[in-house]
Amino acid sequence: MRLAGENNIKAILGVKQVPKSMRALLAQDVIPREIINPLEKYKKRARDYMIRHATHDELLGWVIDPARRDEIMEKME
Repeated sequence: MRLAGENNIKAILGVKQVPKSMRALLAQDVIPREIINPLEKYKKRARDYMIRHATHDELLGWVIDPARRDEIMEKME
């Protein structure tokens, strides 16, 4: 996972060109992939479970049946 793209850095710094000394930093991973992959796996599992057992509303987010709240929360933990 990278910190930001070159265009984002230009906008943040208010410059037209990123200094050459910074370009190497932009190519480096801030968080190594081996750390992110397990988190992505858990996120996918949680999302798949919620798709099967809840409803998603754009305004409210995930909406669950109050009677199944404890069961769903236990699974999410």
